[in-house]
Amino acid sequence: MRASAKANLILILILILILISGQNARAQATSAQPESRARAVAAAEFIKNAPATPTPPTPSEAESIAVYEKCNRAVVNIAPASTAEEVSLDVPPASEEGNGSGTIITRDGYLITNHHVLGTAEAARVLLHDGSSYIARVVGTDPNNDIAVLKMEAPDNRHFSFISFGDSSSLQVGRRVYAIGNPFGLERTMTAGIVSSLGRTLTTPSRRVIKGVIQTDAAINPGNSGGPLLDSAGKLIGINTAILSRLGQLGQSSGVGLAIPANKIKSIVPDLIDHHRVLRPETGIMQLWQVQLHPNDFGLMVYQIEPGSPAARANIMVPRVEPALVKWGNAYMRVGVRQPGDIITHVDNFRVQTPDDFFSYIEKMKPNQVVTLTIVRGQSFVKIPVKLTVTGSK
Repeated sequence: MRASAKANLILILILILILISGQNARAQATSAQPESRARAVAAAEFIKNAPATPTPPTPSEAESIAVYEKCNRAVVNIAPASTAEEVSLDVPPASEEGNGSGTIITRDGYLITNHHVLGTAEAARVLLHDGSSYIARVVGTDPNNDIAVLKMEAPDNRHFSFISFGDSSSLQVGRRVYAIGNPFGLERTMTAGIVSSLGRTLTTPSRRVIKGVIQTDAAINPGNSGGPLLDSAGKLIGINTAILSRLGQLGQSSGVGLAIPANKIKSIVPDLIDHHRVLRPETGIMQLWQVQLHPNDFGLMVYQIEPGSPAARANIMVPRVEPALVKWGNAYMRVGVRQPGDIITHVDNFRVQTPDDFFSYIEKMKPNQVVTLTIVRGQSFVKIPVKLTVTGSK
């Protein structure tokens, strides 16, 4: 019994110790609660009353902010439609792929975009920065340089924000540039980069080559076409037109964007506004095919001529089928023999081996000037004078 009593006594002592330690722990926790709560309250008060000290922008950031504030209201979203009547009825465009950007260039509502944004549309719905929208009729287009001019139908007292032209000839590789547009429908998005290269070439859907194109690494994506490329003063130095991307990237930006230089646009827009077409000297030759004459030597076969044009009046020949008599036994049969078109080798004394060689030379001439085409016809070289006239594309 003595051992059992001793064990019970030990057990009772252990229980007493456990009870005492629990009470001490609760007492410590209770005493700590006011201190912990006080610290939490102090932290909340500090956060609540912390002075709001804005971080000033760096000089580079201040420049970006100034460019955006100055120019973003002059960048619009363009949704083309077949006719102005279709736009006025709020009929949605057949395809969202044509939607792009536009750049307002005058206070009274003239704007420019890419020809490929409009396609064959005669009008577009233009959405402005403040949510207002207007019908814009196509004034004139120049597919050869992928430029189009539109005019918004707005009240006479409406003055629009616009972007002034800069001088693209003064650009240097490394200069900072900004692009504003509507990539993927995200309105008035600005990206920044530098001039990556100058003097690039770009082939348009009409198979003409635009020279002097600006290359930039500012992010450009579908929807940016027709939006401005700006210098650090917010001047228009180009119109964003194309991107280069690897197959499978769905035309997304890969750091190689191309913009038509502002000086070229300035030479085109007045004609489009005044005459609805570009007044350039033309021969009337609409399509040329490069053909090989000898190793490393090419000429240009005339494939299509505009009826009634200077080339047509000069009897320049296109591929055709001519009747011929072929002897068959003791009889003759009339058959059609395919004849090639004339092959141009020179304009005046200038050697031409690509379509761009030919058209670039002609564009430097003036209407009513006479150029001499050296052509291969059959087995002979023939020189034919052609008097240039003014034609253009609406």
